[in-house]
Amino acid sequence: MFNFPFQTLYDHQKLLEEKQQTNFSEIQRRLEKESLVLEGYKNERERNVKELQSQIQEGMQIEKIELYRRFIHQTAHLVDQQRKKLLLVEEELERAKKALIQASTRRKALEKLREKAWLKFTQVMNKLEREFMDETSIRRYMIASSGIDKKAHADLNIPDNNSKKDLLD
Repeated sequence: MFNFPFQTLYDHQKLLEEKQQTNFSEIQRRLEKESLVLEGYKNERERNVKELQSQIQEGMQIEKIELYRRFIHQTAHLVDQQRKKLLLVEEELERAKKALIQASTRRKALEKLREKAWLKFTQVMNKLEREFMDETSIRRYMIASSGIDKKAHADLNIPDNNSKKDLLD
């Protein structure tokens, strides 16, 4: 039976790769979420700037203008913070990507070793089978050509032609 000597290591590496894939996917989702938050802050700031401009044209009071300006400034600060947060998540995603590639490379290397071991195993098994078949053929030929009696056939567990007939009937 085939036994890969590094099977435990291969299984462990495969598990590590799956964990790295899961981690990478989670960070990717988090990056998408943070990008949506950033877009929301940008849209809110843009909407408030337009609203402030229209209110100024209509003759808004200075106190309200100051409130809008502070709110727009606060939203701009949120946009900056979100951009920094997004950069951190992008860096984290890059590290996770490298870890995933490394885990995948290790698993593939072990997979190649496993394939080579399987190929060697099948070659050895095929050779043993050919040797067995050759030996069996040689024994049958020797028995048939030497005229060994039924007792010798029985000792070698080789049925003679008459017993084959009995089995068929």
